[in-house]
Order: sequence, then structure tokens, then C-alpha cells
Amino acid sequence: MNKDVQIRIAVPSDGRRITEMWLECLQLGGYTTLPCSAEALSAFAQRIENPQGDSCIWVAIAGDEILGWQGLIDFGVTQITRSALSSTYVSPRWHHKKVGYQLLKHAMQCAADSAFDYVFGWIKSDNTASIRLVCSLGWKLVGRVPRCRETDPDLSYYAYAVPKTEPM
Repeated sequence: MNKDVQIRIAVPSDGRRITEMWLECLQLGGYTTLPCSAEALSAFAQRIENPQGDSCIWVAIAGDEILGWQGLIDFGVTQITRSALSSTYVSPRWHHKKVGYQLLKHAMQCAADSAFDYVFGWIKSDNTASIRLVCSLGWKLVGRVPRCRETDPDLSYYAYAVPKTEPM
């Protein structure tokens, strides 16, 4: 665990770095079609300034540097459960230094304190480091995401059942 890393809720001034890191990680991950950075910046700004439900974005920082970010998007109630989509992105300079672990663990603790029953996430099927991370934290592979286009990446779908304490 990196003791110098702090996790806090993202603020509007973090939006540009969050967007840059997201686009950088997508590009490094082999995505050939990237969203427009102006549109992405606007979308992240909206998510930071006006979170819906229990949605939240956190940043991992060391000093003034943003090392990575974690988001939970509240899907709301579907049938009888409440779910969220998880996103974890870490600056390549901070890969393999437990930043992703700290961010995801923080989000899982926040999910347990919220009304979420499940947290879901997509991971590129060849991203062994991320797959090891989520599995080490109790996430389960629940399927594969079908491709819309031949050029789409092969994605695996993981789920985390948020532990609930039984009422006494």
C-alpha cells in the first residue's frame, strides 16, 4: 500500500486531468476510436458537478499530482436491485504501485455504505493486471460483452456483490 497516496472526491478543477488520463489510458489500451476530448471534458465536468444518485468520482493524489481516478455511476433501481458501473483509471507512471487497488477498494467501501447491491465493470480480456486486481477483491466474471464491430475490443464483464449486514 502506498502511504503517500490520498483519496478524495473529485472537484471541478480535476476534470481536465481526469479526461486526459482517461483518453491516454484508452489509447494505450489499443482503442482505435476515441471520443472527442472536448465532449469527454464536458461529460466529466457534468458528472463531477452534478452527480446522479450515489454516483461519485474520486481521485488518488500525491501532493498536487493526480495519480488515478475511480468512478461509480449509479444505474438506479433495476427490478429489485440497485447497481453501479465502476471505472478505474491510473496514470501509466503509477501502474503496479497499488494506486488502482486503493481506488477500487475505496469505491467498494463506499458502495457498501450506499444502497448499491451490485457494482459492475468491463475489462479488456487481455488486461491480466486488472483482472487479477478485481478477482483478488472478490469480483466475479459474469460474461463477455458482445462486439458491435470487428474492431471492438474483447471485453469481459465482472460483478461485485456488495455485502450487506442482516438486520437484527
